[in-house]
Amino acid sequence: MSTRLALAQRMLDEHKCCDDVIAIAIWTVADVKAKAKEMKVRLTKQEAESVLWDVERFHNANEGINWNTLEVSISSVIQERTQPVGR
Repeated sequence: MSTRLALAQRMLDEHKCCDDVIAIAIWTVADVKAKAKEMKVRLTKQEAESVLWDVERFHNANEGINWNTLEVSISSVIQERTQPVGR
């Protein structure tokens, strides 16, 4: 089991009590690449992972992670590609 998967499992286990209901949305590299394709952009696996890390770390807790937040982060990755080195 990967370290990230083990961490997620541990977090879920910590919330198991009584009859609590837990809602979880899982976003994957495939989701990011599908959104990028819709935007007519091709991302590497590393770029897609960067998008996921970015939205996980900086998303608005009131809005959560959604297709719009993925689109904004993908646009940011694309913009970084076009920035001259050293800027």
